[in-house]
Formats: sequence, C-alpha cells, structure tokens
Amino acid sequence: MPKDQAEMEVGMRVSQVEEEFEERNLNIEDESNETCEDQNLEDRESENVTRLNLSFSDPATWAKCNDQVRQILVEHGPEQVQQFDFPKDSKQRKFLTIHYKRRLVNGEEMHRQWLQYSTSSDSVFCFCCKLFGSSTTDTSSLSEKGSRDWKNMSAILSRHEKSSEHLTNFQTWKELELRLKYKRTFDEEHLRLIKQEEKYWQQILKRLIALVRVLGVQNLAFRGTHEKLHTSGNGNFLKFVEYLALFDPLMDEHLCRIKDQEMHVHYLGKDIQNELIQLLSNAIKQKIIASARAAKYFSIILDCTPDADHVEQMTTIIRFVDRPTSETENETESVCIKEHFLGFVSLTETTGAGMTETILHQLEEMSLPIENLRGQGYDNGSNMKGKENGLGDIYDALIDIYEDTTLTGSSGNTSRVDAKALTKAISSFKFLVSLVLWYDILFEINMTSKQLQAKEFDICDAIKQLGETKKFLVGRRSDAAFEKTLVDAGELAEELDVPALFEPDPIRIRKKRKQFTYEADDEPIYNPKEKFKVNFYFAVIDTAIHLVEERFTLMQQISSVFGFIYDVYSLQNKTPKQIMEHCLNLEQALQHGESKDIDAFDLCSELQAIARRVQRSSSPQDVLNFIWENKLADSVPNTVIALRILLTLPVSVASGERSFSKLKLIKTYLRTSMLQQRLVGLSILSIEHDIAHSIDLEELVSKFAKLKARKHKF
Repeated sequence: MPKDQAEMEVGMRVSQVEEEFEERNLNIEDESNETCEDQNLEDRESENVTRLNLSFSDPATWAKCNDQVRQILVEHGPEQVQQFDFPKDSKQRKFLTIHYKRRLVNGEEMHRQWLQYSTSSDSVFCFCCKLFGSSTTDTSSLSEKGSRDWKNMSAILSRHEKSSEHLTNFQTWKELELRLKYKRTFDEEHLRLIKQEEKYWQQILKRLIALVRVLGVQNLAFRGTHEKLHTSGNGNFLKFVEYLALFDPLMDEHLCRIKDQEMHVHYLGKDIQNELIQLLSNAIKQKIIASARAAKYFSIILDCTPDADHVEQMTTIIRFVDRPTSETENETESVCIKEHFLGFVSLTETTGAGMTETILHQLEEMSLPIENLRGQGYDNGSNMKGKENGLGDIYDALIDIYEDTTLTGSSGNTSRVDAKALTKAISSFKFLVSLVLWYDILFEINMTSKQLQAKEFDICDAIKQLGETKKFLVGRRSDAAFEKTLVDAGELAEELDVPALFEPDPIRIRKKRKQFTYEADDEPIYNPKEKFKVNFYFAVIDTAIHLVEERFTLMQQISSVFGFIYDVYSLQNKTPKQIMEHCLNLEQALQHGESKDIDAFDLCSELQAIARRVQRSSSPQDVLNFIWENKLADSVPNTVIALRILLTLPVSVASGERSFSKLKLIKTYLRTSMLQQRLVGLSILSIEHDIAHSIDLEELVSKFAKLKARKHKF
C-alpha cells in the first residue's frame, strides 16, 4: 500500500471515530455522565497504587499490560524524553530527538507521538504497539523489547509506521483515547445500558404498583377468566395496563416487547400482583406501627370469626392517639384518635391462654412493648343476622310455597310441609308479641350501638348512653309495659287476621315427685298469658338488663379512675385535696412495679392550671388540642400523658367487626394461606386507603428491586 494512501486512511478513520463520539456525546443522557456509585473502594485503591508504580516515560518497565494498565497509560498519553544525555553505543552512535519527527516528501515535518525512548534500556518503543500488539503475530522489535539500532533507526521507523499491524494498533489506541476522553469505556457503556434498563423497569414497576394500589383501595377484582393481553375477560389489572398503554409511551413500549416476545419476565402475572399487594400492605403496616411507636401508648381491639375450614380468624386493630410532632406542628394539625387494621391471625386455640400467647407473639413481631399497652377490647360472640322484610311479606311467601303444586318429589314435598309449619308458627299471637318485644329492645340497642361505634366516643359518654339504655329496659319490665306490648301486637294480629289470644300449652305438666314430705307442692302457672309474661317477656328483659349492667360495670370501673379528667373545666370547683385524691388513684392505676406513667403531685398542679384556661364542656380531646395548639405540652406533661392514655382506651370493638365486613368472603374463601395473605393485603389497602395513598412509590420500587435482586436482573 502506498505510504500516502495508508496515512490518509488512518487519518480518515481517526476523524470518523472523533465525529462518531462527538455526536454520541451530544445525545448522551445526563445520567450517563454520572460516575459509577457502586465502584468498589478496593478497585480505586488498586488503581491508585498502579498509577504510582508506573513510569509513563519508560515503556521498558511496562512488564504486564492488562486492561487497567492500558487504560491508565492511554489516559495519560505517551511521554517522550527530551532533555536527557542519551548514552552512546560501542560505535559512538546514540538516539537523537530528531527521530521524534517524520519528514514528508513536501518538506513538512510530522510529529511521531507514538515513539518513546526508554532510559532504562536505552532503546525506543512504539507506544500503541507496546500496549495493543498481539503476541500471536509477527511483531516489530519496537513493540516487544525495543530497538537500539541507531544506524538504521530511520529506516526501521519508516517501515514500522507503514505496517498494517502498527496502523491497526494506532487506530485502537485512538479509539480508546476518545472513549476515555468522553468517559465512554466499554465497561462504562455497558454500565450505562444497565442503568438505562434499570430505569426502564423502575418506571414500569412504579406504574404497576400505583395500579395495584388503585385496585386494592377501590375493592376491585384483579384477575379475570384468563391472563392474556388484548382479549376480553382478562381482568381489571390487564385492562388497566392496556388503557395506560394508549397514553403512556413507556407502557406501550413494554406491551410491544411482550407482543414481540423480546422478554419473558414482564411482571404482569398473578404472582407479581400478589407480591405487590403484600409489598404495599407491609409498607402500610410499617407506617402504622411507626406511628404507634411514636405515640407510645396504645390499645388493641380483637374480634374473631371462623373461616371455611372452621379455623378462627382473629382481626387485630390498634388504637392510639396521633399527635403532631415538634417538627411538623402547626395550626392546622390537631390531636386525632386513630384505629388501624393490621390484619388477620389464625388461632389454633380459642382459649384465653391461646389467645394471650398469640397476642403477645404479634406484639413482639411488631416491636410494640407490652408495657405500653393500656387497653384491650375483645368480642368473640356470634353475630346476629337478619333481613328487614315485613312479617306479612314472609307470611305470604310461605303460603305461596305451600300452595305451589309444581313442587313435587321428596324435596318439593318437604319444602311445602316446612312452609306450612313455619306459616303456623309465625301466625300465632305469641310470636307476634315476641316480635314486638324484640323490635323495641333491638331498636334501642341499635341506637346505643351506633353511638358507641364512633372512634371519638369516650367512656364517659358511653356510660351515660348505657345508663339511658338500662333505664329504658327497666321501664319495660312492668305489667303496664307488658300490656302496651300486647296492644301493639294486637294491631299487628288484626292486620294478619290472627286471633289475639294466648293458646294454652298442649303439653301436660309433669308432676315432680317429692323427695321429702316437708317439701311444698309446685304451683305451676296455668294461665297462658301469665306464663308467657313470666317465662318469656320478663326473662328476655332480665337478660338484656344483665348484659347492659355487665358492660356498665366494666366502664364504671374505668370511669372511677379516669372520670375526673373527663370534665377538666369542672375541676376548678373542687378543692386541691379532692383533686389530689383522684390523681393519686390514677397514679396507682398506671403504676406497675417501679414503673409509673405520671406523677400525682405534678398532675394535680397542672390540672388546676389547665382548668382555669379551657372552655366549659371541653372534652378530653378538646383539652389535649388546646394544650397542643398553645404549645403548653412541656408545661403540663403529666396532663398530656393522662389524656393520651384515656383517649387510647377503646369503647367498643366496632372497628374489628368492620374489618370483617370489609372482607365479606372470609368464611368462604380463606382456604389457603396464599389466598388468605392476598385477601388480607387487599383488606389493609381498602381499610387504610388514606395511608396507602401516602406511601412513596419510589421507595417501594427500591424495596422491590432489592427483594428481586437474587432472582431477576433488570
């Protein structure tokens, strides 16, 4: 190849490489210019040590040219020895700096930047061939041991710079130099592509997590009859993904990759849905538990119901007082009573000891100290269910079934016989009287129950409401109230054309044999009306009164300890001695061994000061808000603690029952642990929707990436 043509090709190739990298550098994204944050500190130290041990001006010392050494040398560039007393050989010849220049045919000179002199070996080397020369091909002496033939040096250099091996190595050198110049080594280019792919998957996961959150919060089904894109019946999740692809270029590109089978891991299947649901529910629980730890004092509310396998599922509700922190405190924030759903727990034992062990284990898992537990609410009774259909409608429906001649066979005849028996049962006057009684009792209980279910309803108000309910029930236990019930039942009997009479009991009264002669004879009630009043009417009301009194007694015990701070304003009408007695009683109730929550003497003085400043009829929550809004918490800390504990105490277990109502299919579908985990996660998303919307999606994507790092690579 002619000399000028070879030089022209090398120059054109170098220019092309420069243009290519300049163009790519203009289009590069900002994140590609960032340094690799994950670079190992040991690698950096090793590079620094190598850089210190290298002699850039002496190529003879470059014994091992690995990738790291090549990158360091190319980045530094060849260093030519100029000011040096070059030694003479046996023929009095030596290296001349004129060899650093090449004279062209037109008389111009071109600098040989690739030529280097080694002071240690008194020889010259080719910089690019020394670094990139291959040992498998015939290499020049300038690349291996160097040359010191000073007599023929001009011819050697001219022949070497025109060789194909030198031109190839020279091109490789310049390409690497340009890559290093623009921070575009092969490793960094590969890392940029990896980061670009990571960012792609992070954006996809961010959209999918947001979609799972929306479906869970709205109680929408995820899956359909199959899991194929762009087909009918593939469920809400995939349909929403298809909808996003219409307006989102990134999601559209993702679906195109799936369609063209460019990827096998697409994160749209049922397994990833379950993982994202669990990820969101765990994030919500962690946020709730963190708030509970910040509040310190908390209560738990528990309720149970069996699933399809007759295994008791216990719902866990945590109640605490959420107060503004010193960092976020402002005029718009106020003290709020929080009740949060934390999930369901399977109970292997329904005994008190078994439930206690389960509760302690759950508190330990959540890192909630049991010494900060200040209240518990339990309800393991059965729920009464009914429909609000009129008795007349039920009666007519049973008659229609009885007169339906199309019902044949054993099952049809059985249905007609049962319908006739039920028709006869509900058409009796006794049933109508019992119906009126139950309606009056349950209507009053329902009014009380609805008020007790409010989170802000405190124990003092609950005592007043239960007192009114007890007063109503006691008033119904009288002959006058019984006669009024008979009048109401008579009006209903007239509408149904039922005689308003008590039919005598056809069963013969068994005469009890006396064991001793001095025993008195039993005097059974033969009057059907009196018998119904004693054995049913009064018995039902007595049972209701007993249950209200039991609940009333438990709340009275709590009120006897905390009752004096329900109305802080009225404390200014009491003497300091009376207030001190209440404070000492409260201190003793909140003391366990050497540990106690408040100091009675400090609390007494604090309450006297606060009582003069709050408004009349201020509730405990109002008083706590007043203290917080006026920044008085550091002046009355014992009052703040006492009010926080008081507001933490639950009044009812309504929150636990509501959690079961959110998961209406629990008795049917909680058959496997995987399905139970999915449904519980969805319940947490639905019930705690406010917290779900406050979860940082970027943080969840990061957590998910760490969880999947061992299984998948983005």
